[in-house]
Amino acid sequence: IGIDLYWDKTWLKEQLIAFEKQVQWALHYQLPIVIHCREAFDYIYKVLQPYKNSGLTGIFHSFTGTPGEAARMMEFPGFKIGINGVVTFKKSTLPETLKSVPLERIVLETDSPYLTPVPNRGKRNESANVKDTLIKVAEIYNEDPEKVADMIVEHYEKLERQQQRENIGNMTADEINANVQNPEHGFHAEFIENEGWDVRIGKLKLNTWYGTLIILGAVLGISILISEIMH
Repeated sequence: IGIDLYWDKTWLKEQLIAFEKQVQWALHYQLPIVIHCREAFDYIYKVLQPYKNSGLTGIFHSFTGTPGEAARMMEFPGFKIGINGVVTFKKSTLPETLKSVPLERIVLETDSPYLTPVPNRGKRNESANVKDTLIKVAEIYNEDPEKVADMIVEHYEKLERQQQRENIGNMTADEINANVQNPEHGFHAEFIENEGWDVRIGKLKLNTWYGTLIILGAVLGISILISEIMH
């Protein structure tokens, strides 16, 4: 979700209304958000300000802003800044900006099939190229790449665990599974304590990270559909 003014501002009003509504939905359904921003940082910041201490969590996707904009995003404790291949570009200002951003407040992204990091810039991007972004980020923070990789994984897992806690409260795994419907169409979902959702579709088994994303996405989609029908 987010606001994109790269081409023009024709639909700015509508984008602002939609963005705030989506933020409210995220809070209501206790889901993290991923913010897309192009030439719209001030507008996004203004919409988010009232929710600074609301418990809203998420990622500011593909951040390429200034040190000042990074500092303003740091005001939101539940947010992390997404860094992708842009940080490796010769004229990128991100290396300088990141000097004022704690390593624990960033995550790595790809933005595939775009923004391929150096040395493959210009080619179609893919997830495997995140290693080049990782190496550059480790260099900026003067840290070992493996250590940075472990920290980034921990950041994602922390966001996942936080979301699971907010959504399931104090329920046990057995109590959660008792409320999960497993229709007889080859679909199976089971919550595993301290791990996440184990989702199987036919013979395909997804790991708990992807399984959790599927469950959360399905819940949000159904909830939004019901909300629209009711209104």
